[in-house]
Amino acid sequence: MTLTCRAAPPGPPPIFTARRAVAARKRPHTRFVILCACKAVSFEVRGTVQGVSFREHTKDEAIRLGLVGWCKHTREGGVRGEVQGPTEPLNEMKLWLKKGSPDSDVKRIIFTDEKNIKKAKYWNFRIIGDTFKEDELSWWNDAD
Repeated sequence: MTLTCRAAPPGPPPIFTARRAVAARKRPHTRFVILCACKAVSFEVRGTVQGVSFREHTKDEAIRLGLVGWCKHTREGGVRGEVQGPTEPLNEMKLWLKKGSPDSDVKRIIFTDEKNIKKAKYWNFRIIGDTFKEDELSWWNDAD
């Protein structure tokens, strides 16, 4: 099954419906792929962003905007991640990251590797644990 990626309405992205979830459980080998004329951007946020639920707020905002990707803590005390989706919601997410969550204090944000993509690598937005290694993302990415 292939889905077209458009500017998503508020709420969960359209790929997370009950019917598709049941179908996925019946056929665990099935993968949902988002095809889109979208963008991807990596980010690193520095400041007071650990211990204030910044990652959880980031995930909530990404889901609200219909974006996919991941975020995790860094050893330097920041949060880094990647976000993918339609251009307009992605730009809204970048503005939100500059502002931060209610209890955070964003001092600096770095956006890197902004590029156009045809297919999203991820199927949802996920918070990665602190001990997670970058190369372990391979089990979660869609292979090209």
